[in-house]
Amino acid sequence: MKKIVCLLVSILLVAALTAAGFAQSDFPKKEITIIVPFSAGGATDLMARSLQPIFKELLDVNIVVEDVAGGGSVTGITQAMTSKNDGYTLGLVTSSYIALAAQGQVPIMPEMFTNITSLSEDPLCVVVKSAKNGGKYSSIQDLLDDAIARPGEVIISQAGNNNANQACIGVLCEEAGIQFNNIPYDGASRVLTEIIGGHIEAGCMKPADCLSQVQSGEVEIVAFFTRDRVELYPDVPTFAELGYDIFKYGDIAMISYLAAPNGVSEDVRAKLAEMFQTVLSSEQWQAVAKERSFVSAPINGEELDTYIQSIYDGLSVAAQKIFQ
Repeated sequence: MKKIVCLLVSILLVAALTAAGFAQSDFPKKEITIIVPFSAGGATDLMARSLQPIFKELLDVNIVVEDVAGGGSVTGITQAMTSKNDGYTLGLVTSSYIALAAQGQVPIMPEMFTNITSLSEDPLCVVVKSAKNGGKYSSIQDLLDDAIARPGEVIISQAGNNNANQACIGVLCEEAGIQFNNIPYDGASRVLTEIIGGHIEAGCMKPADCLSQVQSGEVEIVAFFTRDRVELYPDVPTFAELGYDIFKYGDIAMISYLAAPNGVSEDVRAKLAEMFQTVLSSEQWQAVAKERSFVSAPINGEELDTYIQSIYDGLSVAAQKIFQ
C-alpha cells in the first residue's frame, strides 16, 4: 500500500511539473498589457503604441496599451506593479519614476520590480535659439562663456523640476564652475517657445522634444549630455569630450524600460525578454527610433538591473546636492 501511495504521489508530481512546463512554454496565451503612466497622445504613449503592429507582425502577439496618468507616473506604475505577477501586465517605467524614488516619494521602489528590458533612451541636450534665427550663441562654449560673464543671469530651463534634466544642468554647473538661473516650465513646448521668443537663453530637453524646431532652423542643439556623440547629430559635441564629467555621480539618463510585478517566474521573465529583444532589434522598430530621435539598444537581466541602479544612485546624489 505504501509503495502504491508513493507511486501515485510521484505520478502526480511529474504531471504537475509537466503541466507547469507546458504552461510556461505556451506563454503568452493571451494579449500582454503595457501600462503607460502618462496621458494618451504623449511621446511615451505613442512609443508604446508603436510596438503593437510590430509585435503582431513578428510574433503574432497582441499588445494592449493602457494609459493610467497621475502623480508624475506613480499612479500607473503602482497599478502595474500591484497587478497579478503572471507576466501579462507590464509597466513602462521612466527616469521620472526613478527620480521620484530617489527622493523617497513613491510607494514601491524600483528594486522591487522584476525588470524585463530597456525600451528607449533619450539623449539629453542643450538647445539654444539658432544664430541663423537671431540667436546670440554659435556654440556651447558661447553659452558657457556668457554664464561665466553673467553669473546667475543666464536662464536655462527644462520641463518640470527635480528630474534628470535638472540633475544634468546642476552637474554641468559644478563641473564648469558656472551658475545658471534655472527656471522650470510645465512642458518642453513652453521651454521652446521661451527660447525662440528670446525670453530665456537655453533649455535642456530630448531631441524628440525639439525635432521640428531644429529642422526648421528656429533652434539648435549645441551639446549632448552623453559619453559618445549621438548618431543622428554627429557634428554636435558631448560634454564628456569637452572635459566635463557629467556622470560623476552615476548614469543620469532619460530612459524607459519595461518591468513586471515582483515574483513573476524566471521562465516568463526570460520569455518576455526574448520576445522584446526580437521586436526591439528589428528593422521596423529601429526605424521608429530613428524617426523619433531616440536610441533603442535593448538590454535585460543583470545588465539592466545594474544600469537602473546606477541611474538611481546618480539621481539620489542629485536629490541631495542639486534639487531644492
